[in-house]
Amino acid sequence: MRVSSPASPLLHAPLLLRARAVLAGAAFFALWAAGSLGAAPTAEIVAEIKQAPTTPTAALTVGADGNLYGTTLTGGASNNGTIFRLSPAGELTTLVHFNGTNGANPWGALTLGPDGNFYGTTSDGGAGVGGTFFRLSPAGALTTLASLASIDGRSPYAPVTLGADGNFYGTTSQGGASGLGTVFRASPAGVLTKLVEFTGTTGPNRGMTPRYALTLGADGNL
Repeated sequence: MRVSSPASPLLHAPLLLRARAVLAGAAFFALWAAGSLGAAPTAEIVAEIKQAPTTPTAALTVGADGNLYGTTLTGGASNNGTIFRLSPAGELTTLVHFNGTNGANPWGALTLGPDGNFYGTTSDGGAGVGGTFFRLSPAGALTTLASLASIDGRSPYAPVTLGADGNFYGTTSQGGASGLGTVFRASPAGVLTKLVEFTGTTGPNRGMTPRYALTLGADGNL
């Protein structure tokens, strides 16, 4: 298919847009300049791959091997979401099918660790039925490092952030003493430490239901 757009003084060359893969209705694209001046941007699907994974909600993460890794919220063998690998050529490989026991419904992107593995969370499932913190090898080996329960904080929606100390930091949208969410630290080995319990509109830690990732500052704070 071809897609045209109004001319812009900032557009000095046409753009060729290729969908690398279509994932049960969702497409992955590569974008670059090509062709002659004055031509309209062009969208071309080069691979259409319809498989069980559905509803990718997070950004893709570039692995040390040059492939892209991502999550889907639903789909897979148990309809609890998946983790997949996408090659630059558009080859899609499902690495993990979440089944509830090993986690369910990952919302956030994967975070590449210094060891070359990926770290992430699921928003549901696990032994505490409040989500999980996991490690994934590039080959697709999944290790559940920690299971979240209400007292720890539950339902993490955001990716974890790698801290300057080598630990991972994240948020949960629910749970904690007030049920309003938490901030936690997780070691690469899976030792989970609750750092903050949000207290709503009053109390020492005002705020509630954080759904976004933490940002590492230049001073080492988050």
